[in-house]
Amino acid sequence: MDDKKCRVATYEKACGVCTHASSVTCVVLRECIPQGLLGMDILCQAKSGSGKTAVFILIMLNRITDPKPFSGIVMCNTRELAYQIKKEFDRFSKGLGIITEVL
Repeated sequence: MDDKKCRVATYEKACGVCTHASSVTCVVLRECIPQGLLGMDILCQAKSGSGKTAVFILIMLNRITDPKPFSGIVMCNTRELAYQIKKEFDRFSKGLGIITEVL
């Protein structure tokens, strides 16, 4: 998948999230996803449910679907948070054949 198609797919997923979310979520997605796609560091502080997890998942999925081999690791400070992130990762990556695990 070329870079343009990956970005379009990522934005389509983000738009799908926005249609079911608050305006705060849309702001977080619109501000952070372009920076992540450019490989920039992202520092985002927002309330729970504002789309922070979706941002890094969508950016990671964009990288994973690139033709180059890629693997990622997400480190969490609690097991509960790790399972919540895995659930969201599985939701966003449905149909892509991506395997996620909590260790």
